[in-house]
Amino acid sequence: MYYVLRISMYYVLGEIMSKLVNKLVENSKSNMYPLHMPGHKRNLKNLKLFHKIDFPYAIDITEIKGFDDMHHPEDILKEFVEGIANLYGCKKSFMLVNGSTGGILSAITSVTEIGDEILISRNCHKSIYNSVILRNLKPSYVYPQYNSKTGICTSILPNDVEKQLEINRNIKAVVIVSPTYEGVVSNIKEIARICHKYNVPLIVDEAHGAHFLYGDSFPKSAVQCGADIVIQSLHKTLPALTQTGLLHVQGNLVDIEKVQENLALYQTSSPSYVFMSSIELCIEFLTSKEGNEYMGSYEVQLQSIRQKIKQLNNIWLLDKDETMFDYDCSKLVFGIKNQYGKGAYIGEYLREQHQIEVEMCSYNYGIAMTSLMDSESGFLRLYDGLKQLNDRLEQCHNKEYNETDELLGITSLKQVYTPYECKRWKKKRVSINNCEGKISGEMAYIYPPGIPFIVYGEKLTKEVIDCVKKYKQAGFHIHGLKDDTANFIDIVEENENM
Repeated sequence: MYYVLRISMYYVLGEIMSKLVNKLVENSKSNMYPLHMPGHKRNLKNLKLFHKIDFPYAIDITEIKGFDDMHHPEDILKEFVEGIANLYGCKKSFMLVNGSTGGILSAITSVTEIGDEILISRNCHKSIYNSVILRNLKPSYVYPQYNSKTGICTSILPNDVEKQLEINRNIKAVVIVSPTYEGVVSNIKEIARICHKYNVPLIVDEAHGAHFLYGDSFPKSAVQCGADIVIQSLHKTLPALTQTGLLHVQGNLVDIEKVQENLALYQTSSPSYVFMSSIELCIEFLTSKEGNEYMGSYEVQLQSIRQKIKQLNNIWLLDKDETMFDYDCSKLVFGIKNQYGKGAYIGEYLREQHQIEVEMCSYNYGIAMTSLMDSESGFLRLYDGLKQLNDRLEQCHNKEYNETDELLGITSLKQVYTPYECKRWKKKRVSINNCEGKISGEMAYIYPPGIPFIVYGEKLTKEVIDCVKKYKQAGFHIHGLKDDTANFIDIVEENENM
């Protein structure tokens, strides 16, 4: 009986465990074109450099003799990270193997004490809010500008940062996301100057800008602009494995030893040598002649595809405007002119009709993430898809769609309690229809991009409640809410906690 059960168990587990592998293999062999991260686009077979890596199992080791320790590098890894720091022109660089999230948590922990006050851009990634909770920080928010035609949050104004620092001299750190998920860049050089004027370190979440240093068509990296800590995700826009990234430190406002200690705290104690070798190969490729040729060709293709999309009468393409300091042209962000709430439709159309998987679709638009590993045929497929969508709209004269002025962005909500307080306090679940004026005990966001439109401790308004309903009606899953249907939300029971 024991052996029968054991054989049955292995059979069942085998069936379960093979599903993911089979699905991954099936996807890799399909005709679906990946206009999403990771930036290697599964397209490394023609690069001689990457032939150094055999099947991952063959090089997967632990910290054995001769291979150093990522958390306390003294040999081969120390030499490598010193080379990265020299390349980027900063005081110290660190490898990240738990994604930018590990870097962000480490950075914020390194410049704050428990209960400190911190200034963050309201359109930051959820990992920054998680750090606020873990450190019991008291956040103040600086809101980005807003593109009223697309519903996209744009740049943070340096003056808005200075106003906050002037009002509140207890702020211990400033955290800005630049570029945003949509590619919008803020004036980091000026924001850094202002922060340093008040002796406050500036942390920049540059997860989506790891490619800035390597091309002439892109904005300057926050490292070059004087930010004190910069976190980059290599895997998002460059040929590196998912979860790989870099953290750079410069200036005199950050204790490097604290950063190293906290990276050991927030990252795995068993860092993947496969991931670290991926970082090494990525940097080696980018600084090689072959990498320069790939980047040059990529920049030409980007300009070409952008010009073609701009000529489509019924499709808009995000570009630099008066609300932006700068823009990353590698992000292809597009939507249907005069039609809002069609982001999911665009994604579905490209997937089903043209075998294109874009990075994400928001309420109003879609985002195609590109990298130097994209092919000319891939760019042409995207253009053909958008061209056919444009022609379809032209033929029906937009009769399929009802014109509306509904745009969903980040609304300004009053912060009543800190996120940490809300995590600890009692809550009760109420209908989404009966929560106006109540204090949210949860976060709410669409993932990707993972930018909360409701944060713990904020007073709920009719506007943000309608935002939840519109996302739901458009077919999006609202992350962060315990109720998967998004019909209910947890609120703080104020009387119980006072």
